[in-house]
Amino acid sequence: IGSTRSFAFDEFGDVSAQTVTATLVATSSRAEAWVDNNTSAITTAQVQAQIDQFSTSTYPIVTSVFGDPSDVDGDGKVLFLYTELVDQVGGVAGFYRSKSLFSTSDGGDGNQADMMYIGLDHGDSFFESLLAHEFQHLISYNQHVLVHDGPSEISPINEAMSHVAEDLVDQHTQGGNPDTVRTYTETPASYSILAESAHDSGVRGTAYTFARSMMESFGDNVPTQLVQTSQSGIENVETVSGQTFEEVYETYLAR
Repeated sequence: IGSTRSFAFDEFGDVSAQTVTATLVATSSRAEAWVDNNTSAITTAQVQAQIDQFSTSTYPIVTSVFGDPSDVDGDGKVLFLYTELVDQVGGVAGFYRSKSLFSTSDGGDGNQADMMYIGLDHGDSFFESLLAHEFQHLISYNQHVLVHDGPSEISPINEAMSHVAEDLVDQHTQGGNPDTVRTYTETPASYSILAESAHDSGVRGTAYTFARSMMESFGDNVPTQLVQTSQSGIENVETVSGQTFEEVYETYLAR
């Protein structure tokens, strides 16, 4: 506690590439929390409570469904970097980047940490769902790429699994899932389940409801099967369902 460290923050949205100097303010059995030295928007007590909740509740629930996260630094913990730069990106509350796992010589950003970037412009009730959401992304990359030697999951399905992770920790409403569904259902023809990016709320809405429809049809084990695999996208859906993608999608649209 109290030690400082520099992190790479790559160019993203409205934020240019830069170095963030942060201080370790809290630890728990499964997480570390580092806070950008340029912020006073969150207290140590708030951060400690958040990662304590993460370690005792979120971590065991999410890993029991999706599998283990990566552990490139061998400390058995994940790292959350709290910085207002995330809020300046635009359109995101937090994010995970697989580049953070690797050295610059291996194509990474040099952080070499199992880390997630967390914004600060939220009420206290939002952070539990946010940490669960970003944690699923870290697990997804580990399971698809590092464990099963496949490609990373396509953006909409990856986001859908993170929104399901919010449900798993009883944060369906706090995390905003009803809002993404509402955006999608207001103009469903505007959003594709196979969009290249799932940053748009409407794409998240169709992806999330598609995932819930698969769970309705094929059981609660669907999230585990979709993540613990070397497959992604349409191929992944067809393997898990035993049906063509068109058949699964038609059932979803009928619902």
